[in-house]
Amino acid sequence: MERPRPAARLTEFASRHRSELRQATRAAAAAALALVIGEALALPQSYWAVMTALIIVQSSLGGTLAAGIDRLAGTLAGAAAGALAAVAGASVAGDAGAADRVLLLALTVAPLALLAAKRPSFRVAPVTAAIVILGNAGGASPPVAALERVIEIALGTVIGLGVSLVLFPSRAREICFARSADALAAMGEGLRRHLEPPSAEQAASVEAINARIRAALGKVAAAAEEARREHQSRMTGEPIPPRLVRTLRRLRSDVAFVGRATAARDLDWLRLGPALAALAASSAAAFAGLSQSLRGEGPAPALAPLDDAIARLQSALADPAGPAPSEGAGALPFVMETLRRDLADLADALSPGPGGRLWSRPDSREHKD
Repeated sequence: MERPRPAARLTEFASRHRSELRQATRAAAAAALALVIGEALALPQSYWAVMTALIIVQSSLGGTLAAGIDRLAGTLAGAAAGALAAVAGASVAGDAGAADRVLLLALTVAPLALLAAKRPSFRVAPVTAAIVILGNAGGASPPVAALERVIEIALGTVIGLGVSLVLFPSRAREICFARSADALAAMGEGLRRHLEPPSAEQAASVEAINARIRAALGKVAAAAEEARREHQSRMTGEPIPPRLVRTLRRLRSDVAFVGRATAARDLDWLRLGPALAALAASSAAAFAGLSQSLRGEGPAPALAPLDDAIARLQSALADPAGPAPSEGAGALPFVMETLRRDLADLADALSPGPGGRLWSRPDSREHKD
């Protein structure tokens, strides 16, 4: 078998990691531009602009905007507090000794650290205050040093936002849909494993899949918040509808309830095996189809095969020739019908028509991660 050539492997790697490579390109461009402009403006510590640009460049415009606002707000608070503390300390104690500087630093940083603990957007404030108090480039006065820090960090923020807007711009709306598709794919896999006979390998797999689902839903919520920021700042036309996030959370609960229903020790896997296998196959197909639809790769799937599989399970449980179903098995059709309704809600939102079109393909000029 012929091994793939280096060029082919490189192309495959670039295709598989397109989002990461574009993020790296944006970060490198922002850092280089911040350094060039900072040195051209003769800023005393232009590396603060470079570090700020690197910190705020995120995977989406909304994430970059949020990081930039947080960085600038924390810097303003820290610079103001540090400058006031340094001026006040100098006016009271003149040339402060080591012990006085330690006390001044502690009294200034403590309330800012408390603020950062309550509002993480101000986490850079204590650091900025300490820099203003302890390290003034060229012996500048505290107010001048504070102003310089603000200018340097504001420059890095503007450059980071500008690069994110111009170079491979990634909209949080499309990222959120892609992450939602990942979450749905993980849920479909988890549901399929729940509908398999229990074993040590199956239990370990379910635990790993549950961790993936939790992580994926966290990323969906973060991207939805970034999309909301983009919408508020008029960077994008529409935010993520809350209906999407709510439905994904309900589906996660539905999958967990299926797992509880099939965890009963007295579940007759031998008799119900064919019906459960059909249910697993139709459910996996529904989740996979919705995942593809969220990626803009096709219409929402029909749920008729899932309806047939649920009816088949109900018939198997109602068979008078078999033993009475366990409590878990008896609840399984109800749980699956609830899951089916939530799948239908999402499919309806993804379908064309009034109230639908949750997903709309991005404009051809706009990058889709």
